[in-house]
Amino acid sequence: MRKLFFGVIYMTGAIMVNATDVQLLDSVITEVYITGNITKSENTYDANGNCLSHATYVWNKETNIWDNSGREEDTYDSEGHMLTQTIYTWLTDKKIWRNSVKNEFSYDTKGNCLIRTTYRWNASTDTWDNYLTEASTYDAYGNLITAVVRRWENGAWKNTGKVEYTYDAKNNLLTSLIYNWKNETFTKTSLYTYSYDSNGNKIQYLYQTWNSSLGWSNQDVEYWTYDEYGYMVCYQKCEWWPDGAWHNIDKIEYVNDSYGYQLEAIWYGWDASSNTWYYQSKSEYSNDSNGNLLTGTSFVWNYASSTWEVTGRGENSYNEYGNIIEHIGYYWNPETNSWEKDGRTTYYYHNMSSTIEQLSTTYYQLSTKLLRDGQLFIQRGDKTYTVTGQEVK
Repeated sequence: MRKLFFGVIYMTGAIMVNATDVQLLDSVITEVYITGNITKSENTYDANGNCLSHATYVWNKETNIWDNSGREEDTYDSEGHMLTQTIYTWLTDKKIWRNSVKNEFSYDTKGNCLIRTTYRWNASTDTWDNYLTEASTYDAYGNLITAVVRRWENGAWKNTGKVEYTYDAKNNLLTSLIYNWKNETFTKTSLYTYSYDSNGNKIQYLYQTWNSSLGWSNQDVEYWTYDEYGYMVCYQKCEWWPDGAWHNIDKIEYVNDSYGYQLEAIWYGWDASSNTWYYQSKSEYSNDSNGNLLTGTSFVWNYASSTWEVTGRGENSYNEYGNIIEHIGYYWNPETNSWEKDGRTTYYYHNMSSTIEQLSTTYYQLSTKLLRDGQLFIQRGDKTYTVTGQEVK
């Protein structure tokens, strides 16, 4: 069985190469050679770069046309906050779009989302039916501190769950406390606790569940470690077993270059009988001078021969803006001892002129470098800005 290495993780967000050149992702076409399937997604935008619609299609090999698959339409206020999000389903037999789900959002004066209401389409009555609502509150720093979810039942909103969040003085998330609605009251069910080092890097995540008789019970814990430059070098997960102790489950070790971009990631499993880690799989990466991911090659460990066996490979190419324009996936054919293509994804953009004020509300393709750095900044001349337009001194 071959392991596919086809697919690129990409996000939407704000990115600028300079103050006037901004690229919006127009469409993505994905071809999977093993099945012959071809899919396409298309986006449209308003003058401020807010995404107004996102449509998906499947290529019909019999009629040689694109068949509708899915569609989303969004609206925004003057500040660029999303007001409505409507999702449609394509009815192939009737060849029409039918309403499916709609979300409505309201905000406070700081742009924090206060209420999200979800509706489902009732095809029998041709109306939107209430379904869910989520009400949120925030602290003075804009951190989410409570989120209460209610469901529409028997003509009224009924509580279903709640989450409470706490933060440290640096606004790092410390705890997420989950409640369910039971017997007309919120009852604790689970707790997520986070720890950080002095640089703000997350180093531990603890998951516990609540038992009214026993209190909090450990479930699993995750650890992250970093080198002296703050680059992550190891991730490890443990589970709490009935013997009252933590047991290793899996681990990932990372090798980074001097800029912090990953060169290698190795996955391990835990052998409880010998108390040792064993190889499972690994990936090797190469990057260009801008930190964009150029290639990724995957391997699995052959226990019989104690060697790495190559399974898949991906190659990316970028335009002058650092946005990905093509991804090609390959699998290794052991019979021919060569790479064979799995498929290809192609990305299309158009340029847009934008101001700093517009950046926080527009949608763009992120480069790998910005994704790995974890923070977005905009360079304008000799000045640097955050994506919300604040100058970085």
